[in-house]
Amino acid sequence: MGRNDKSSEWVQVPLDFWVSLFYNRCIMNLFKGKIKYFTFFLTLLAVLLSSLDSEGRSEDHSWLTTEEQAWIDAHPQIRVANEMDWPPFDYNVSGEPRGLAIDYINLLAEKSGIELQFIYGYSWHELNELFMDKKIDLMPVYYKNEFRESFTLYSPSYFKAQLAILINKDNRNWDVDSPENLIGIEKSNGSIFILEKIYPGTIVELEYKEDMVRKLALNELDALIGNPFVMYHVARENQIDSISLAGYVPLEDEDREKTAFHLGVRDDWPMLLQILEKAQDRVSLDEMKEITSRWADISIVRKVNWRIFVQAAGGVTLILLLLLWYNRILKRRVADKTKELQSLNDELEIKIEQRTKALKEANIALEEMAMVDPLTGLKNRRAMDVLIEQEIQRSKRFDRPVSILVLDLDKFKRINDDWGHSKGDAILSAVGKTLLSLLRATDYSARWGGEEFLILASETDETNAFLLGEKIRKAIEDMENPELPDITVSIGVTQYEKGEEFSHWFERADSALYAGKESGRNRVIQASAIPDEGLGDFDHT
Repeated sequence: MGRNDKSSEWVQVPLDFWVSLFYNRCIMNLFKGKIKYFTFFLTLLAVLLSSLDSEGRSEDHSWLTTEEQAWIDAHPQIRVANEMDWPPFDYNVSGEPRGLAIDYINLLAEKSGIELQFIYGYSWHELNELFMDKKIDLMPVYYKNEFRESFTLYSPSYFKAQLAILINKDNRNWDVDSPENLIGIEKSNGSIFILEKIYPGTIVELEYKEDMVRKLALNELDALIGNPFVMYHVARENQIDSISLAGYVPLEDEDREKTAFHLGVRDDWPMLLQILEKAQDRVSLDEMKEITSRWADISIVRKVNWRIFVQAAGGVTLILLLLLWYNRILKRRVADKTKELQSLNDELEIKIEQRTKALKEANIALEEMAMVDPLTGLKNRRAMDVLIEQEIQRSKRFDRPVSILVLDLDKFKRINDDWGHSKGDAILSAVGKTLLSLLRATDYSARWGGEEFLILASETDETNAFLLGEKIRKAIEDMENPELPDITVSIGVTQYEKGEEFSHWFERADSALYAGKESGRNRVIQASAIPDEGLGDFDHT
């Protein structure tokens, strides 16, 4: 966008004119004793610096072509994906997008004059689906693969991300070539197919980064592979200091390009890609260094791998000592450096002892914070509360159906009394496995409490939720296990009504469940089929 104010026009005069004016009017007259010209010089210099500073702060968009500017005017907002939890590159804190990729996107928007609207509150898979459906226009960090190229235009890479191999510090016998290795990697990582070709061990796909770090700390994994900055950030946030950098994944140039950061643009907007690429060309090296240093803290990696650094420094020191006879000045420098490294190593040893004690206490808390019910293998209530809130917000935003199914095992108390609690627990475990085998990847199931279960069915209205409930009811009724008594289940089904709180939503499903109990058990009841006058009290057994 050009500047039209006259206050800046006189700055466009060639620089040699100002140099000549300064020399003739100020310096020469100052030596002649004409002090009044010194005041003129100070005023001139202040105005010039002020104008140049003002010019430097404003962003010039004149590099845009007429067609590019017209396209920006026709698209007042560009919808940008914002992940909830991928620090330090792309995450959200209390509704505020943060991270290296976010700062980079904002810089390109400032340079090109486009306005951004960040879309957040969704999982990575949901953001990816929205992008495929063209409900999101721009992905800040998008790895290249053959599937995405069918619907994505890629910008040049702007950050080279190395995949690191991280191990437990106590695992001194780590062997990268062992076929018995269990190597954890985040489920959403687009490089899984590359890693399966490189490492002979078993690749374990995990949903959450916190689980990856925790399992490595507990030696349930031999190693994990991921972005080192992300993994160390998660470890630090969870008070875990036992992970160590073992090295980097050896990638071919072709595969290395697939792990670089690119901007992903919807394939029907080539003009947006053209504008962003030109804006990328205008990002200076200093601007990129400033963004990178703000978020990619290399000292975290170096701190955790200090032992490797000390060993390398020791080797260098040995070589330098062999050259002492040849350079006495070099001897003093090596001695000083060795003393400094020893001091840092002593401090690190003290910190390791302190963190090891804290880790033992933190592990107990981590186990209590686990998001899975250990008996049934389903999510626990705490995990389901988060998912329910996400689905409510998604339904409100996109006006899409979502339903819940509340399940309760019939006469379960009698089974516990007649067969014992161990048999009761076995039934609960069997029901959990049955639910996991029946549900879609987009559905969620949880043990809500005791013998009560809750299913969250995304993109499902009440009619289809009823059909899902019948499928579940029949499967539980037909469970075959000669060591367990027969069991049936009553199910209440209802669809979310826009604007209501979860408590009201659940109450309607629970009332339908009670109606099923009252009408004979072993059946599925839709909340919409219940009379408005209420149901009264029922025997919830």
